[in-house]
Amino acid sequence: MDVNLQAYRCPDATSLMRRSIDLFLKDESQSLTIQSIEPSLVRNIKGYIESLSLALSIKSETYTDITDEDKLSWEDSFDEEDYEDVTQITSITIIKSST
Repeated sequence: MDVNLQAYRCPDATSLMRRSIDLFLKDESQSLTIQSIEPSLVRNIKGYIESLSLALSIKSETYTDITDEDKLSWEDSFDEEDYEDVTQITSITIIKSST
């Protein structure tokens, strides 16, 4: 399962992340990858998993530079102020823990 949060920043990025994890828990998929420009999202994911004692773990975190193509795709939906101070997209892969 893949979710791209595009140029959403907190608190919206965190709300969307929580909804995505909740849907993932009900889905048959074994992994969820969330892409986000929000620098605090990795910390927020870890906190959400720990606070609810979810049977999930972060498998990987990868970082890619934001491209002009990314910015162009966000142009109609987001203000430039939403993404002008960040340079990377983080991809966080979460897996269901075996019980």
